[in-house]
Amino acid sequence: MSEPSLSSAVAALAARLAGFMGDRGPLSATAERVAADLLACEIDPQGAGDRARERWARFEWMFDLSRFECDLVALAALADEHEGAAAILAELHPRHEAAAWIGLAHEVLLDSERERHELRAAVLDGPLRRYCIVRTDRAPFAHRTLHLAPGLWETLHGHDAWPPGVDVVDVAEPLGLDRWVREDNPTHAVAMLEFPSTTVVVTAADTGDAIMRADALVRAAGRTPRHFAGDSTQADPAGVALLCAVRGEVPVLVAGPACAQLLALLRGPAVVLAEPGGDIDVGDRNLVTVPVRRPTLDDQLSMWHSLLPDAPDAARGLAGVHRVNARRATQAVGDARHAQLVRSDAPSQQLIAQHVRQRAVTSLPAAARLVTPTAMWTDLVIPDEPRGVLASAVQRCREQVTVLHEWGLGHGRTGSAGVRMLFAGPPGTGKTMAAEVMAHELELDLLVVDLASLVSRWLGETEKNLAEVFDAAERCQAVLFFDEADAMFARRTDVGDAHDRWANLETAYLLDRIERFEGVTVLATNLRANIDSAFIRRLEFVVDFQEPGRRERELLWAGNFPSRAPVAPDVHFGELAQLYTMSGSVIRNAAIAAAFLAAADGTAITQNHLVAAVRREYDKAGRSFPGVPRRLVNGDPHSHPPATRQLTHNGPDGRSDTYWRSPWQRT
Repeated sequence: MSEPSLSSAVAALAARLAGFMGDRGPLSATAERVAADLLACEIDPQGAGDRARERWARFEWMFDLSRFECDLVALAALADEHEGAAAILAELHPRHEAAAWIGLAHEVLLDSERERHELRAAVLDGPLRRYCIVRTDRAPFAHRTLHLAPGLWETLHGHDAWPPGVDVVDVAEPLGLDRWVREDNPTHAVAMLEFPSTTVVVTAADTGDAIMRADALVRAAGRTPRHFAGDSTQADPAGVALLCAVRGEVPVLVAGPACAQLLALLRGPAVVLAEPGGDIDVGDRNLVTVPVRRPTLDDQLSMWHSLLPDAPDAARGLAGVHRVNARRATQAVGDARHAQLVRSDAPSQQLIAQHVRQRAVTSLPAAARLVTPTAMWTDLVIPDEPRGVLASAVQRCREQVTVLHEWGLGHGRTGSAGVRMLFAGPPGTGKTMAAEVMAHELELDLLVVDLASLVSRWLGETEKNLAEVFDAAERCQAVLFFDEADAMFARRTDVGDAHDRWANLETAYLLDRIERFEGVTVLATNLRANIDSAFIRRLEFVVDFQEPGRRERELLWAGNFPSRAPVAPDVHFGELAQLYTMSGSVIRNAAIAAAFLAAADGTAITQNHLVAAVRREYDKAGRSFPGVPRRLVNGDPHSHPPATRQLTHNGPDGRSDTYWRSPWQRT
């Protein structure tokens, strides 16, 4: 066309239409009014004219359209341009449709026999047919209706329109990926996006991460990315390809059949998201593959600083613990800011961490359950030495930015940001609670793995289940806790049969996944000697849990009774701790059982209730009950029996308590 103006093209066609109609009574006057209106109109009085002209020029250039083909497009759109034109076309159409048809194109556009052949070629073989710009029905050729691709005319006018059934989605602008975009492979992909026939394939295990990185590549090329919901492009792949080309946008697609159809019709660059190792068919288009490595600590720190420019300490703290992609981090910060609307200060690190966890909770594998930790340091009763090791592990997680990023230790080593721990000790000594305390301190959830559901007798199923568990831990940002880990982490054996060989392969696979996992992994076992030495070498911390001593038992007894519980004056936790050797879980069971006995009696919890509950626990375990103090047998709970030895202990509150050890009255 002589100038990239939609209204001038349509107006010229309308004028010729008026001449074609000649003297046809009322219709002739209507045609003259339509022509006058179109000649006087502007594309968009509200100021979108520049965008419309830009899109029209790109439309002609991308599809190499001749002036005749542009006129044919304008004729097909005549009914959409003016309501008067729609009425005229409906009156003249062979089937009374409000649309142009081939016969009308003969009368309005053709001046010679050569142009008649040009019309047939344009409708049947040219780019208008090849890219579904103008579509026709199956009527006789002269009576075929000219249908413009849905949404094309609105798009050429500068408006946003898509074919029916095609849903577009908005994605937040990626942050913290500037450093990654400047790497060699992404830089090459950005340069190739300048060519219309380029397809950039971004491969990543995390779809959310792949989306953000695809966005970063397209924006670095100075283009606008366009995302679609699910497989909605299947509704009209040709229409999506056409409108993306006209708008100058780069579609971001998920690999699949709908993607292949769209790529075959697309006149412009595209980005495809795929899983690593997937087979992508891009036809004759240029292919550039960008494999996405797992975000490093440097990437995480850059991302959090971009999201929280005014809170560098919070950014450091979040980067050291939370391994999330830019999309989830952006959403979590937005959630936290909305939650803080009633306050004038910025969202705290704790609030952002909470929303990171909420955004990360997704469907879990059957072998795992997610626990929101509530236990704190004050709830964990263990000796000072293992407590110090746990505190060191927490500090290691918090100081990763300093050691790994700023000081450069462990740079480039796979899994260097992970923390792997072994909790070894008898049942009921606090291993599970210690894992919960760590998760609570790090503001993470606890993903507890049920090994009975994880291990399968079918070949390959155990590895599949393990992969699902580790993937879920990465998505949920959770501390991964394997309780009774002997079943999966036991020593490898000599190969005696196929079962032994496969069991050793499972162990090797587990070793590799734990070493690559960049979160916190806790293995709990009742016997440290059962764990394969190869695992021990890969652990940063080993914590030995012993049966609680008398001091720990007293604290455990006292800690199980909140201040609102009615405890009788005769209850002496120090005496119970001295007389009965029990683990923390057994003490908890006995405390609850004693409370139910007291509730049934309608009284406060007495020493007799506690001793009776302890007797039940000994009977359950098949252990010999040591007996009860003579003062309880004699009916005087405040008296002390004769003793062969008197013990004195300074309690945690500083007071001195005296315990009478023997003789015991057997019952």
